[in-house]
Amino acid sequence: MKKIVVIGGYGHVGGQVSRQLAKRYSTVVVAGRSEEKALKFSQNSSEKLSYLSVDLTNEDDWDFLQNTDLVIICIDQTNTLFLERCLELGVDYLDISANYAFFQKLMYLDKEKQNSTAILGVGLAPGLTNLVAKESLKLMPHSEKIDISILLGLGDTHGKEAMSWTIKNMNTRYTLADSTLVT
Repeated sequence: MKKIVVIGGYGHVGGQVSRQLAKRYSTVVVAGRSEEKALKFSQNSSEKLSYLSVDLTNEDDWDFLQNTDLVIICIDQTNTLFLERCLELGVDYLDISANYAFFQKLMYLDKEKQNSTAILGVGLAPGLTNLVAKESLKLMPHSEKIDISILLGLGDTHGKEAMSWTIKNMNTRYTLADSTLVT
């Protein structure tokens, strides 16, 4: 790989992703809106990391995509423009966020302009839990409802954004309109 860029790569989850990737790949870039935080994180890491200041809401900051193989997103987004650019340019895209509203927007993207792969909702929840729920529906086709419960605090530490998202969405209700689409 030429380059892996981790957006939100100096945050709690993104930092762990960046460090682990740097053990295996030579060019891992920690990126985010704060150049100062990205620089500090890359300098304090025992792994060899580069850094980049990038604001995904500013298309002028996207030049780095020209020589990037993989972008890993560790932040929530509100629009699909950055993902669309990645797909058009052939940059693979992996998203570990859990933003249902964002994922819904992706259903309407132009499939003719997609020259790479996007993997969304990676992780335990929503990722693995949704796959288990989908398989459960196959085994119990007359089910009307699936409740997913998650025990937080298994000895791991959670970043500020993960905890904020969890609290904000704690009582959110979701309706599955089509059992073939599990997000």
